Formats: sequence, structure tokens, C-alpha cells
Amino acid sequence: ILDDDDQHHTYKIYTDSSFYVHAYINEDNCDFTFEEARISIIEGGSGISSIRNTLEDDCSTCSEMVETCDFDNSNDCFFVEDTCNDIDFYYIVITNIASDYADYVIDVQSFKPSNAITSSINTGYSFVTSVHDIFVFDLSSISNSFFNVEITTGEAFVDVRIGNSLDCFVIEDLCEDDCDYEINGCDFDLDGLLYVAINTQGADSCINIPFYVTIEVTSVPVDDVISLSLNTPSSSSGLGRITSNGQWLRFEGNGVSYIMSDDIPDASCITNCDAVLENSGISGTNTYYFDATPGLTVTSFDVTQINAGSSQTFTFTEQDEVIVFAIPVQNSLGEYLFYVEDLEFSGVDFDTTDDIDIAYTFDNTITYGCSGFCGTFPTLSSSCYNSYSGVQVDSQCGDTEFIYVSLSLCDPITCDISFTVRVETSSEFESVTGTNHNAGFTSVSTYSPDGCTAAETSFTYFVDNVDGLFYASIRNVYGGSVSLSYSGSGCATIDSCTAQDTQYKDECSCSVSNDECISRSMCGNGPSVVSITADSDTTFEYQIITQFVDIASNSVSNTIYGETAHFYRITNANQAISVDVTVEYGPALDLSIIDGCQYGNRGYYESRMCFYGKCSFYIATESEHTRTSELYLSIESAKEQPFAAANQEYYEKETSYIVDVTRGTANCGAPPSSGFCSDVLNNLSNSAVWSFDDVNGRNNEAECYYDIINNGCSRPSSQCETLLKSFACLRAFPQCSSSGFQMGTCNELCTQIHEQCSSDIIFNLPPELVVCENPSYVSGTNGTCIATFPTPDATIVDPNFNPRQFFEDNANTIVIAPDNIVLPYFPPIIATMPPIILDDDDGNNKMIEHNIIENTENNDVANTSNILSTSVYLLVLSMVITLIF
Repeated sequence: ILDDDDQHHTYKIYTDSSFYVHAYINEDNCDFTFEEARISIIEGGSGISSIRNTLEDDCSTCSEMVETCDFDNSNDCFFVEDTCNDIDFYYIVITNIASDYADYVIDVQSFKPSNAITSSINTGYSFVTSVHDIFVFDLSSISNSFFNVEITTGEAFVDVRIGNSLDCFVIEDLCEDDCDYEINGCDFDLDGLLYVAINTQGADSCINIPFYVTIEVTSVPVDDVISLSLNTPSSSSGLGRITSNGQWLRFEGNGVSYIMSDDIPDASCITNCDAVLENSGISGTNTYYFDATPGLTVTSFDVTQINAGSSQTFTFTEQDEVIVFAIPVQNSLGEYLFYVEDLEFSGVDFDTTDDIDIAYTFDNTITYGCSGFCGTFPTLSSSCYNSYSGVQVDSQCGDTEFIYVSLSLCDPITCDISFTVRVETSSEFESVTGTNHNAGFTSVSTYSPDGCTAAETSFTYFVDNVDGLFYASIRNVYGGSVSLSYSGSGCATIDSCTAQDTQYKDECSCSVSNDECISRSMCGNGPSVVSITADSDTTFEYQIITQFVDIASNSVSNTIYGETAHFYRITNANQAISVDVTVEYGPALDLSIIDGCQYGNRGYYESRMCFYGKCSFYIATESEHTRTSELYLSIESAKEQPFAAANQEYYEKETSYIVDVTRGTANCGAPPSSGFCSDVLNNLSNSAVWSFDDVNGRNNEAECYYDIINNGCSRPSSQCETLLKSFACLRAFPQCSSSGFQMGTCNELCTQIHEQCSSDIIFNLPPELVVCENPSYVSGTNGTCIATFPTPDATIVDPNFNPRQFFEDNANTIVIAPDNIVLPYFPPIIATMPPIILDDDDGNNKMIEHNIIENTENNDVANTSNILSTSVYLLVLSMVITLIF
């Protein structure tokens, strides 16, 4: 790579596992000119998202740069990237930061389970390396619940990763000398896979100093394990173990630590009191290890499920007893009321329910409380002799399956207390299913049906099928105003708007959505609640969109008006794609295309305003594509824009549009048969080139670029001209792959230009042609290439030939110069004398005219003429020799 501010080499990595990157200066150059470059790794990418064709501020901020490092002749760069965040592709960018050029190497390798070395308890493995490498060890067969991994590196350092998969590691450490890692069920799932990856970052490609690494797996000696029994206090100290099968468990005891050995890879060791054990209550076997002390008790308890609209009877048998019930959060707002009713108690203990204190709390997880439950949480309020007032609970805006409610009796009792818990929903609403935009709008009227009875003016809809896309709108408001809002389950309002009947009928529609700058309304999450409030004597229409319309064929057409949107899913998109939206008539449309919600702000997207005619999106190269099989297109009308010239907010008019989708090789066709490039395009390695709308413009572009690169001091040979023209034309008319993607230019064409063009031509080439190792080229004759290359001209002098060596001592008398030396042609040189020589002001009566010398003092004309002729000849000869050499 050259030292040029505009020169960046960019690589795209597709991966489904963790990988490492090693960047270094080519070992062949370690002892030569100092070279330095910078490597940056960018997480995810946005295709051509930086080209935003609207008048809005650009949504894009740079994708997250996760690593950057400078490397040179004595320092390499090493990175290990895991894929915990489900990013499937990365960009590597190389820039030259110091030298005239940098000859670099990047090595990218994935962590492969197939290459793992199986390890067991009390075994070791040693290796010696002087280069950067990766070693993976499989510890999955080890059944111990505790063991150590010891790594010895001497004075070197290595990168150590330990985890249950090679995609996401729990331990990430830079180890130097001796390092010990304790493996236990708290941090790892010891019933599943377990890997140790050692990355020899200490190696340097130019130094090659060997170092030694040893890994040893040893068991951890522990005292005898005490087997604990449910509901029975421990009588001794030591390591206690208990196993459950789907039971809800809690433990009592101060300063107790425990760990799990099963199915909780992200958990931390927990120290608590009266705690509900992590992962208990879930079907399956769970094993827990305790730092047992005398009196430690593990207790099981029940959790009763109560659905909305039903009830369940419970009994308190003693003071401080805790009863837990779960309310399923299903098809609701996540808001409920529970009632404690029908208490039956003894008059020996209490006179009325006012005398009975029952504390309560609720959350998305079970709360038992360490101590002082009754002093920490509120108590129920009595409403009559044997009942309490209802208590509202909700899902705390969380995405949860249950709301857990805990009740505790705070008073001592002689006799049991029985009671009923009843659960009801706290709001009235209508459950609806979102549709696609083709389903049409629903009409609503708030006029009195009989002129006497008041009509309903408030409407609440629970939308339970929100999986990404959510968009609600109202339009055709007549007679008054209508407000529209939406919120997530159990949460505050997210978006709201108001439409009204005005004199100019230009505010009769509005919309709400989880609008985000890049993904628009297509990446919402979870159930939503839509609320509509209208004036009396008003009519309007509403629509709730949660589904896409598939474009499985090539074309759809539709009309749209008011502040609303249409949403399309483009299937079979894992190939080259062109999307053309043609506005036939009507106000402008706001268009956005994304590759889904998986990558968030780092996915592919592009947006633009389309006022009239055809507006196009292209994913024309494989590097732009995220390999997704689906793309998503939103078309919004009457959308507010930040600049008055583009603002469509008050355009309540119909727009007619057509969407055309072209997939794969349908984007390609035969090369043009006329124009500047026609002769080159008849010599292609394959006959399919990308089809451009403006073929003449592409020909003109190629011709202009050819004039730029064919800019040497001398005219190039015909072979060189052919190669330069081929390069310019292939750049303008790239060939297509089997998936329809435009292919990069073949490396061989660049190489041939360097071999068949003179040095002054090469010197004036643009940067992309100066270095043929540029990653934009496709290796060999692959990619976009010509079928046959011109035969090299045999008369071209070897650029490495130095004619001065002919005169050196001990010169090779057999073969020194090429067989043919073509000397440059020079026009005749006529020597003339300046006027000051031609006059006779020296008094010697000498005259020189027309190269004839007359001497009145002697007749030695011949001698004088010979001297002058010899001088001119030597002058000319010296000039010729100088020019040649």
C-alpha cells in the first residue's frame, strides 16, 4: 500500500465463529526500509448507508471500531474477536502511516472445534513456537465440578480465552509467565462444551525468537462433600451439595456462598441470605454446591399460578410464612389487580382484618427477602370485615412471562388463616391483530346512534403480534379532532399525534411508530397498546400495520395517501438486487430499505426522497451484501421533513407508485455493441456485464478515464494502449458473477500493464494501478477480465537493462545487451552562430556566411573548414551520446 492519504485497503470478513487477526510487515522486508501501517477492525457495516439521498441529517454514525493498532518492521498487531453480539461480518481497513509504501500481510483464522486438542484431568501439553499461532484445547470430557487450568509461558505472553463455545468466551486474559484459572460451575456450564484457546501474541514475524508454552489441567483437592437434605439444617461445616429436579428452592443462613454446576454460563457466584436459588423452578436437574456452615437449610417452596379472571385458596400456618403466586403475562397490558378476600381466622388471634398485617411485594423475579420482610414491604389495606382492597401490579415494563407476587404474615397466630386470592385485569381493551397495508383501514364514527345516547369516543387496542414492524395511522378525519398514541406493554407513551378537520383539509391524518432514523418503523419489539381518543360527532379511519407484503415476483403497484406507510419484504434476496420505485403521480415518497433488524444500526440501509420518476437502490457487489435472504422496504407518504422545500407533511393527496425488483443475473446482459468500449467488450472472459441504464454515459466515463491514465510523456505502444483501454472499459462495464454481482477487475490486467507499458506511463498511473496487490483486484484472470491479452512487443527494452554496464571492467562479452536496441530518433540539428560571431568588429576582416569561411590573409580555407566541421560533429555526437545514456 502506498503512502497516500486517499489509499485504504479494505477487507470484509464473514464469520459465524470467533477469529483472530495477525497483521505484520512482510518478512522479506524485515531488514530493509522501515515500513509502518495501521490496521483497524470495524464491527458490522452499513453497505452504502453513508450515501443518504434525503435532505435529513445523515442517520449514520461510524460503525463501532473495535480494534486499531500500528505495526512495523519490529512490532506486529494481534486481535481476537469473539461473536457474542451476533455480528456476522467485520471490516478490516489498512492504511499506510509512515513509509513510501508498506508491504504487509494479514492472517485471519477462525477458531475451529475440529482442530481442538482433547485434554483431560492431570494431563499436560507443551509446544514451542516462534510465529503467531492459535492452539485450541477441548476440556468437555472432564466431569469434575472444580479444576484448574495452568498455563506457563516463560517470559513470553499469550492471549488466553476460556468459554463454553468458541463464539463467546467467559475468560479473556493476557497471560505472562505463569497463570492459573479456576474452572467451576459458577462461571461455566460443565455439562456442555468447554474450550481453552491460546493465541501466541508474543511471537513477532521479524524477530522469530522461539518461546515455550505449557498447559496443564489439574483437579482441585476438596474436602469430603457433605450431602444436604431439603428442609433439614446442616450439622457440620464443609462443602455441601444438593440436587433438585424442577423444584423452587431457597436457603437460609448468613454469609453463605453457593455455585451452580449446571446450565448457568452467565451466572456469578452468589452470597446471600434467605435467597431463592438461581435457576430453581425450571424443569431439569440442577446441582448446587454450598460453603456449608452449621444451620444451613435449603428449603423447597411452591409457586401457584393464577390466571386473570380466576382465584386460588391459600393458608398461613405461622408467622413470617411466605406464600408466592405467579400471574401469567399473556395477551394483556401487563397490568393486573389482585384481591385477598374471604379471610377465615380465629377470634382468639384477631377481632377484624384491620388487626391482621399481611406484607406484599411483586416483581419479574421471586422475592423472598433476607430478613425483615414485614418491615421492608407494604401491607394490605382492609376494605371490609374479611377482605382487603385490590392491589395493582404490573410487569415493570419488562419482557417477562410471569409477575411473581409474595405475601407474608407479619403477626403471630394460634390458628391457621385461610384466604382466597383473585386476579383480574386492570384495564379494559380490545385485543386486535395487526395487518399488512393491503388490508385497508377500519372506519369509526363517534356520532350518536340515536341522537340521544352518547357514542363511545375512546378506544384502546392491544396488539399482540408485534415482531419488528409496528406502524399505526389515522386518516380522513372529519368533524373534529382525533388523538392517536401507543405504548409498550405496561410502559409510558412512546409516540402520539393528533389529526383534525381543517379548512384546507391538510391535517386530516397522522401516524405513530417506533420510528428510528435507520430502520424507520420496522424494528419495534414486543406487544403494543394503541389508544385513540376522538371528539364527538367525528368520523375517521385507522390502520395498525405489523406485517409485511411480500414481493416474491418482480413488480407490484399501489396508491397511497395521507400520513401512512406501506411495507414490503423482498424475498430471495441473497444475490445481486436492484429495487426501482417509480412515482407516477402525486406527492413525494420517503423510501428506506434495510436488511432486517439483526444488526441494528450496523446493518445495510439506504434512504432517499423520491419526488417523481424512477428512484433506485442497488446492492451490486458482494461486499455490500450482508448475505441476508430478505430485504425490507418502507414507503411513507405525507412525511414531515426538516427542510421546507422537501416537507410533505401537509400533502393529503394520492400518490401512485410501482416497485420493481430485479434479482441476480437478471441485472446483467450482453455488452453494448457500440461506443468507445465496444471493441474491448468483444474480448471478455464471459459475456455477461452489469446492465446500466445510461450506456452512453458509461462509455464516456471510460473514455475520460482512459485519457487520464494514458498520460505519459511518450506515446505508448499499441499493446499498452490496448491494456489501458481494457482497464478503463472493464472499470465502467464490470462483468457479473453467477449471483449477478459486479466482479472486481482481474489482477492479471494490472500486471500486464506493468509489464507492457513504459516506465513513464506507469509513473503517471493513478494509485489503483500503481500497486497490483491492491485487494480490490481479483486474483489471476478471475473476476472482470479480458479473454486474451496482447502479445508483448519484442522490441521493448528490458526496463532493468543498464547500457553503462557495457563499458564496465570485466564486462560479459557474450551477452550484455538485448539482441535489439532501439535508439530514439532525433531530427537533424543545424548549428548556427550568433550574430556577435558573424560580424568583423575584431578588425581581422573575417566574415562567416552560409557556413563558408573566407580568409583574406591566407588561403588555408580547407584546414579552417575542417576544424569547424569537426567541432560541430563532436558537438552533435556528444549530444546524441548524452541522450542515449
